[in-house]
Amino acid sequence: MRKMTRTIFLFEASPLFSGDDNSDDQQDENPSDEEDRRNLSSQHPLLEKSIRKRSHHARPPRGAPSLQPSEGDSKMLGEELELRRQRERREAEKEKREIEWMEAERARRVAEADHWRRHADYFGSQNNLAQIQVAYYRQKMRNEEVESAARISSQMNISLQEAFSVLRRARGISEDS
Repeated sequence: MRKMTRTIFLFEASPLFSGDDNSDDQQDENPSDEEDRRNLSSQHPLLEKSIRKRSHHARPPRGAPSLQPSEGDSKMLGEELELRRQRERREAEKEKREIEWMEAERARRVAEADHWRRHADYFGSQNNLAQIQVAYYRQKMRNEEVESAARISSQMNISLQEAFSVLRRARGISEDS
């Protein structure tokens, strides 16, 4: 019989079956009912929840911070804030290191490009030098050829043109070059 009584109280206390959404009127009319509700609240947890809903003293949801945190909660909150600050500091330092690395990488690329530009200039100048040397040796060969032709023509009493042709045939160089 006792279980049946509890069930009846559950239905009566449930806001779904009250049919009346205005619970303030019920509190004003019968103050002794509130004492009965407090006594009944210790009997069943669902009834306690229902009574709290009707009396507008809602318990904060689970996981929600209470209005006055306990010492343990305030320590945890302080630790969380400190951890968050440390994490933000680490992230800021990481971003700073990344920016420094990017600047160093850019400077390295500029230095490398400058190195290869100087390298190309050097080999370009070497190429120019080689071309100058080739031109110099060609001119030197022509001068030597003229001097040799002049010596041959003076020694053999032949014309300079004939001396050139003799020299070129001897060296295997055609007259076209």
